[in-house]
Amino acid sequence: METSETSTPNALEIPEVLLQIGRFLPFWKRAAYHLAQGWVLDPSHWRACILVSRLWYTTLSPLIFRDMDDSSFQRIPMQILLENTRFVQRLHLRLFKPMQELPSSSAMMSLMSTGMTTANITTEFTQLRELELMQSEAWTSQLIRRNPSLEKLSWKGGDFHRDDYQRLDYDTLMQLHQLKTLKLDCWTITDASEILEILENNQSTLRFLALEFCKGGISITTKPATSTLSLSLGSLESLSLPTTYISLSPPSSYKLLSPPLTHKSSEDVSSPKLQLLYLTKLNICKDVDSGPMEDLVRLCPNLQSLSWTGPDDRDLKRLIRNLKMLPSKVSILTYSVIEITEPEPVYADLIKCFHGLTELQIKVPALAIHGFTGTASFATANARIVIRTPVRRMTLGASSSSTNSYSSPQVVGFTEALLGHVSSLQILDLRIKEPKAVESSNVHRILTSCRCLRALSIEGSNCSALDLCKIQFPWRCMRLRRLNLSGLHITTKGLANEVDNSQLAWSYGWRGEDDDRQDSTKGKGDGAGEEDGDGSDSDEDMTRYRRSLSLRAKVSSDFLTRLLSHVDRLQEMRFLSLNGVQYTRIQPSAM
Repeated sequence: METSETSTPNALEIPEVLLQIGRFLPFWKRAAYHLAQGWVLDPSHWRACILVSRLWYTTLSPLIFRDMDDSSFQRIPMQILLENTRFVQRLHLRLFKPMQELPSSSAMMSLMSTGMTTANITTEFTQLRELELMQSEAWTSQLIRRNPSLEKLSWKGGDFHRDDYQRLDYDTLMQLHQLKTLKLDCWTITDASEILEILENNQSTLRFLALEFCKGGISITTKPATSTLSLSLGSLESLSLPTTYISLSPPSSYKLLSPPLTHKSSEDVSSPKLQLLYLTKLNICKDVDSGPMEDLVRLCPNLQSLSWTGPDDRDLKRLIRNLKMLPSKVSILTYSVIEITEPEPVYADLIKCFHGLTELQIKVPALAIHGFTGTASFATANARIVIRTPVRRMTLGASSSSTNSYSSPQVVGFTEALLGHVSSLQILDLRIKEPKAVESSNVHRILTSCRCLRALSIEGSNCSALDLCKIQFPWRCMRLRRLNLSGLHITTKGLANEVDNSQLAWSYGWRGEDDDRQDSTKGKGDGAGEEDGDGSDSDEDMTRYRRSLSLRAKVSSDFLTRLLSHVDRLQEMRFLSLNGVQYTRIQPSAM
């Protein structure tokens, strides 16, 4: 007779299952006015879970210590925190100041027993996998050395606004061999070979590299052939070379007769030995005093995301040369500088270095150049031939040659290069330096060609409704969800006889940001008590201010009418911005 019954175990009583569930617990909440990037520790959900049972308490208790920052030192008793530092894997010290560095007052002395010191930081936290430091001091280097298994390191060496740059601590970084993410901010790179050695130590694991506001440069070049093959007289005397290569002159005048030396220019560089095969994301933000860093691109043959920002574009051509040396796999590109000096064709060459971009954010000088399609030059004596192409009219002058030949490759504009990514481009953010140098047909060609676009933003578009909304050429971007056009030159002076844009947009199923009818759809009882509140005056002032902004940037009613009627067929479009005025599409259920 059986006395025991087999029972199915409860999944919530298995520690391994509980641990996987606990990884999804939210420990942080958004705080709008908190300086630590808007996030503060909020263990309310975790606290409710550990009170379920003893097993839940034992399994989930270490999770609260997994991710710590400055606010954690204030919310968790110091004694409890120090007893559980072995569970801390991610530590973010953005505003941390050790206790001994604070002013010695009576209020501060009372907190000494519970405050975190540099000795606690450097000796207790030894199991870190991710570390963020916003300062460079002796204790920060000790903390990094105590955690040789770091996988993510973000280290700031100074303050960009105060022109404060520290010398990069190579000795400390050389202790790390498992980095997956390395972010260095406000450092001075004194020796490029040392930072290349740091990258070499982590070449089998490094996935993401970011250098922001770093002084100095990283250049990878080879010496000319003359320097590598030059031999001293003493070394020639010790060599036993064949007599065919050495003249029979005295030893003091030995010279090589053959083979001849091939000189190599400094621009010709060989493929570097260091290859970061696993690096897929590279962010470079150059400082005014930054040297060349464009050679880093050649170290990353499998790069997928590239972000390049800086004060000017004087090294853009060097970046293009390095990109052409390797087959590009980049699908996400960001390039933006403050001062643009290179012409539009150079930026077109940058885009042509890639194949299949999905996201592009770039600041270009203009969109003024048309592309040439199928043009040929037929040179005859004393003849002036005019050839019309689908995109522009070209006049060819007479030539002294009597043979017919194809002309040299014409200058390709940025739009032509961009249209090479029509089958893959999903996000496009264009900022145009000179709006007056924009051919409106180029903007129209983007809308009628890029069929996969989901978000489009053009700052300085300078086009009219007739250019954008040509009925015979409908937009092909049927999946477009966001459209932002700023710098439109068709603006009004606020004429009294013109229909208000908010009313016009509402008639087409769009709601403007200054449209108060969105509150009228709510129940009257919900906001009845808010009219007498203290914030009514400020709300009215804010509404008046937003309306004044919309009047100053208001586009004409004719432009808005043509545009809204044209985008009506784009079913997925939800957000529209014209000169900074936001419009939101009303859901069908709300109409």
